[in-house]
Amino acid sequence: MEPTIISKESFHIIGVELKTTTHDGKNFVEIPQFWEKVLEEGQIEKIPDKKFQDTVLGICMDFEHSSRFSYIIGSEVTSTENTPEDMVCRTIPAGKFAVFTARGKMPDSIQETFKYIYQEWLPNSEYQRANSADFELYDERCHDPENAQVDIYIPIVST
Repeated sequence: MEPTIISKESFHIIGVELKTTTHDGKNFVEIPQFWEKVLEEGQIEKIPDKKFQDTVLGICMDFEHSSRFSYIIGSEVTSTENTPEDMVCRTIPAGKFAVFTARGKMPDSIQETFKYIYQEWLPNSEYQRANSADFELYDERCHDPENAQVDIYIPIVST
């Protein structure tokens, strides 16, 4: 699985935040549960000023040395002025990204693709992970959870 390498301008997001950790694979349990809760409560529909109505992002950012990070389910927005009190707004910096497409059953295909990226592709590539946010892009291709396609953007710099 070879990625497409792209440059992307900075953009703003609004969404709901979960603080989690990679310790003992906790993130692989908590993030799918978080998605269920956010979808059940209809929080994505409450995001104002969406740039793309049918696109949702799952963003990993604010990484700490202790393996803790923030996972935000949100949308790219045209303005952060109307951010609801129970949501967060963030800016994703411009940068170079390796874009992978996870294909298959969710969330298994996404988790398997992340494992491939960090255990196989990155260690054997000419890149290292940049200290920035990575994100999953969910659009019309993910409506069938048994046979979904989700793009995963990994921030990179040349080694």
